[in-house]
Amino acid sequence: MGGGTFLYEGTGVKRMKSNLTLLKIFSLERNSKALGVGIGIDRINDLKMVEISKKILNKFSYIIFRDSCSLRNAERIIGPSIYTKSIVLPDLAYGLIGDVKEFTKGTKRIPKSIGINFMLPLNCTDRNSYISIMRGFVARLIGDGFNVYIIVAQPNSLLKEAKLVSDIVPHFSPDNLISYNGDIKNFFRKMSSLELIVGSRLHILIAAHLLQKPFLNIEYQEKTRYFMQEIKYDENSFKYADIDFVYNQIVKGNIRPPSTSPYKLYKSLVENLFSVLREKVKI
Repeated sequence: MGGGTFLYEGTGVKRMKSNLTLLKIFSLERNSKALGVGIGIDRINDLKMVEISKKILNKFSYIIFRDSCSLRNAERIIGPSIYTKSIVLPDLAYGLIGDVKEFTKGTKRIPKSIGINFMLPLNCTDRNSYISIMRGFVARLIGDGFNVYIIVAQPNSLLKEAKLVSDIVPHFSPDNLISYNGDIKNFFRKMSSLELIVGSRLHILIAAHLLQKPFLNIEYQEKTRYFMQEIKYDENSFKYADIDFVYNQIVKGNIRPPSTSPYKLYKSLVENLFSVLREKVKI
């Protein structure tokens, strides 16, 4: 299931998972075939992994993809037949919309605050160049009087994201780190205090959208570009090589939240998800 591991703790998403579990029990009792919900698929180039993925995808009688990028990647694996047994619905993380409002009640905004989330782009062949560019980006923002916060979704020091952060900002103050450490409410409260978010991870961008914040995407995978297109916000999606332009946009201060409401996506998710599931498992 899609939705971002760290976002599963909200009551809205938990409620969805509970209902999905009941549907799973019904489907198993009626010997229904496997049905995928909120499936996300990244582009796969390794031939052995393609074959493994093909076997897995062929086991599903029907798939609800979390985005059109995943559907296209599935087509690359098993061909156009995937369109006859699938649908694209918003990410399950949008089930958090009610929780977010409760989480962030009474939060005060920090003036000139920017939250930045780093991920090394998959097509980047020079890690040191990326680190140097992003380190300079942070330094320039701080030099211009911005309150810079680093957002880390996976703070485990053994994981790529945390290691990248330590290489870019090795001496950054812990007070300016927003890390997800198992407390989803506190994580969203801290993010809600920011005026602008610059993100790379898909679910940091979704979190910014849920918070109805202005945000910029520094692409690290094609799925983030697709996401920005789907919410009609792709004018704020950039390559890391465009960081000078991104910096100038931030300084100008003319970045607005996306016009596509997260409530619209939540409504689409709720209205379509269970009707599709009930139809397919024939409860």
